[in-house]
Amino acid sequence: MMTRLFIRMFATPLLCASCLAAAAATNSLAPGQARIETFRHGDVEVTLAVEPATISLDRDVQLTIRASSPDGIDVELPSLDKRLAGLEIIRSYDREPERSGGRVVRERCALLAPVMADEYRIAPLVVRYSGSAAGQAETNWFPTRPVRLESAPLLSEKTAGAIGDIVPPVWIPPSWKTAALWCLLVLGVLLAAWLCVLAARRIRNAMRLRGLSPRERALRELAELLSKRLVERNKVKDFYVELTMIVRRYIERAHGIRAPEQTTEEFLEAVARDSRFTAEVVRRLRAFLESADLVKYAAFRPAEPVVAGAVRTSREYIDSDAAHAGENTA
Repeated sequence: MMTRLFIRMFATPLLCASCLAAAAATNSLAPGQARIETFRHGDVEVTLAVEPATISLDRDVQLTIRASSPDGIDVELPSLDKRLAGLEIIRSYDREPERSGGRVVRERCALLAPVMADEYRIAPLVVRYSGSAAGQAETNWFPTRPVRLESAPLLSEKTAGAIGDIVPPVWIPPSWKTAALWCLLVLGVLLAAWLCVLAARRIRNAMRLRGLSPRERALRELAELLSKRLVERNKVKDFYVELTMIVRRYIERAHGIRAPEQTTEEFLEAVARDSRFTAEVVRRLRAFLESADLVKYAAFRPAEPVVAGAVRTSREYIDSDAAHAGENTA
């Protein structure tokens, strides 16, 4: 008798605790899987289920609004228009009402897309219902509480720990084609720069020569000819060609006679008809040019004193002609 009483005293509480634990396990979801909020007003019960419970930008959210009410009560499922913060509606639909045990269950399902936001929140929803079981003929309503949702960090702890400093640039050697192109480009730039320097020098020299008198320019050309040392290098013919051209160019610049383009005979005839040239000057020019023609065309090789005399003759003619024209020869 005492044993049976002892069993009844301790077994009943244990059985009740077991039943409550089983009920709690049946009505709850796994942690992090979904968030469920239940609101009651009289005989009307509204449940909001958000899955997943933690918002992540790479995963859509399923929101289910479930309204349960007795037969005879019509429940209007709340609208989500302007009720969501940080969530955008992709699509939504209502399921067919289900009746069981004298109650009617209505559901509205919505697929939501998270966006970058400071807060993820479902604002209070207005639930309206009406019917004879409500106790009144007019429509009643009640609001739900706001539901704030947690958001997952953009980077997991593992990923955040793996972030380090930026890797410095790594030298990648160019291909041989690229290197060859760069070499050609550099050579082209150097060649263009060299050509520009030569052109600048020529322009500068041309401007400097343009400022010289015919005598100064002829004596300058004569000095440049002697610096080439053509006679010492057995280029006597080339020496006489350039020497006669210096005299001819001087006459062209000083008197306007196109001497460089004429033969010796044509040139001598032209100066003989010109009153600016005396008979003595014509005679000296004839002797100078004819002796030069022997070297240029008859392969005559003059002695060194003869070459020196030709140089002296050309210089004396240039100086005397410039002095006769009134040019300062000092």
